[in-house]
Amino acid sequence: MASPAGAATNTVQGGTATADVTAPSQSASLIPPVNVPASAPVTIQPQAPAMTTPTKPGAHALTVKDVLASHGQKLDQILQAQIAKLQATLNSQVDTVVAGTDAVIAHAESQTAEFQAILGQISNIPTE
Repeated sequence: MASPAGAATNTVQGGTATADVTAPSQSASLIPPVNVPASAPVTIQPQAPAMTTPTKPGAHALTVKDVLASHGQKLDQILQAQIAKLQATLNSQVDTVVAGTDAVIAHAESQTAEFQAILGQISNIPTE
């Protein structure tokens, strides 16, 4: 196989790579030369894939389903905790309003009794 001056080409045949080395380029002149015998073939070792594929296409579907079910349960627990907190806050507010209302009623009753006493005094005054 012919290659342009200054270029290197690789050809792969049957799992074995051979290199045609030609004259070095200008940028490669700073690198010390390496003697590679022309008859030394380089073998390429096949690598195992980075991720193995499951034997069954739906094998991961159950894992995803379990994760989503667990996530749903956690969200439900969070929701129940939020509802309990809101219920406690509402109960506290109701208790505060009831206590305030009771205080207002007690104050109004005391003023009513006082006003009735004053009216009683006025009604007992003899007229001239």
